[in-house]
Amino acid sequence: IHPPVRHLSPELSLSSGVLLSDDGLIVAFGREQNDGGYTVLLDDGRSLPARLLVVDRRTGLLLLKIDAHDLPHLSLAGAEAEPGDQVFAAYCTDRRERAAAQGMVAAYHRPAWVSSLQLDLTLGPMSTGGPVVDGEGHLVGIISGRHARSPTEPLENFATPLDAVQALL
Repeated sequence: IHPPVRHLSPELSLSSGVLLSDDGLIVAFGREQNDGGYTVLLDDGRSLPARLLVVDRRTGLLLLKIDAHDLPHLSLAGAEAEPGDQVFAAYCTDRRERAAAQGMVAAYHRPAWVSSLQLDLTLGPMSTGGPVVDGEGHLVGIISGRHARSPTEPLENFATPLDAVQALL
């Protein structure tokens, strides 16, 4: 898995993101548009300004662009992930540390308004926006967060599936 990118808003809130092209297209997760712009911290230590190209308010996905070339990036999977598929996730835990998790797709929810992958892997802080990849390292989703159906139920991990990423592009 190529290391995820990290992006900072002016308020210094951190989350993960995914480079999808060698010329700086990044998919991240953020329900609120940041009018002050974004700064992307790359794994090699560079800090670059990013332009917001697209906001998908339905899924919470953002498409950002940095001015850079020859960047390592993930390619999209050829097919959607299905329940039972083994997946891997990578995310940032702070400005310097990264973490990874292995698990499987527990369910694929396809309601009329937005699809989601339910994951059985454990995710940590700042995992939102990180990549979910298949066994070949191809992107199958973007971590969208952790949710509990009620205060007494455990947190469940979700990802926005490949079709939403493709629609964003």
